[in-house]
Amino acid sequence: MRGVRFLLPDPGTKALKSFFAEFEPDVVHVNCLPHLRGAAAARAAGCPVVWHIHEIMPPGARRRWFADRLRRHANRIVAVSDAVAQWLQEEGLGASLEVIHNGVDPPRRFPDRGSARRSFDVPEEATVFGLFSQLVTHKGAIDFVRAAHRVSEKDPDLWFLIAGHGPSSFVAELHRVIGDGPAAERIRVVPPQPEIWGLLAAVDVLALTTLWPDPLPRVVMEAMVAGRPVVGYGGGGVPEMVVEGETGLLCAPGNVDGLSSAMEQLAGNRTRRQRMGEAGARRARALFSVERHLDRMEAVLEAAALSRS
Repeated sequence: MRGVRFLLPDPGTKALKSFFAEFEPDVVHVNCLPHLRGAAAARAAGCPVVWHIHEIMPPGARRRWFADRLRRHANRIVAVSDAVAQWLQEEGLGASLEVIHNGVDPPRRFPDRGSARRSFDVPEEATVFGLFSQLVTHKGAIDFVRAAHRVSEKDPDLWFLIAGHGPSSFVAELHRVIGDGPAAERIRVVPPQPEIWGLLAAVDVLALTTLWPDPLPRVVMEAMVAGRPVVGYGGGGVPEMVVEGETGLLCAPGNVDGLSSAMEQLAGNRTRRQRMGEAGARRARALFSVERHLDRMEAVLEAAALSRS
């Protein structure tokens, strides 16, 4: 939308109502499910609400409660993936719903592979698998390490790069599992980086091992933009991004055998990795560009604003 003013009111309900009454915005964009106060205040002031949903809610009373708030306050609902849209449709909210995938803005120039590998102390000619996420239980880093040990029994030249942070107790357990197998000396654990692109430059394949349904993991889009195939768990919105056998290989969450098999299939096949990476980059440009995302969001916001008149 043209000429948008970005203002940050006091988050209190009374202040929000005063803000909306004073500035009379054409439409209010509410980002993420927990921001109930802003949605309620906007609707009380007569402002159209576009509610952007990133969460996957399991069935039950809590989901029904949130669905009721969406029904009361949202003129339009945007889901970031079909996986997110499914529960909204099941709660009878499909008529006001649209799926708009997030977008990725790639760098003008991707980092140099050799420099990236040297910075993480990874051999330049090795085949490297990467996992970049929070180091917490549900992100599945321990599954990734166990799979690394298994594939290393057949191919002792593979390397693995993990970037992330998490509670000290989990990180200690992760390092214990790393030290308890044949890949121990070839697994690098580094802190999160300011930009993802250097990490992606250093690896040949991205692994995603989230155990809970992940609505639409950005790291997968970023890997695709960078021309990296993806292996991992196909929960949540991941299958909307990764085309099985074409841009990556997926298995059921928690299936370490399946993850190991997928890693093994790509480990020794550079041509297949390159073909999948190129297909992923084409798919990312077509579906996950920032321009496409902004065009579709702008259309939804403008339509909601026009509904006020």
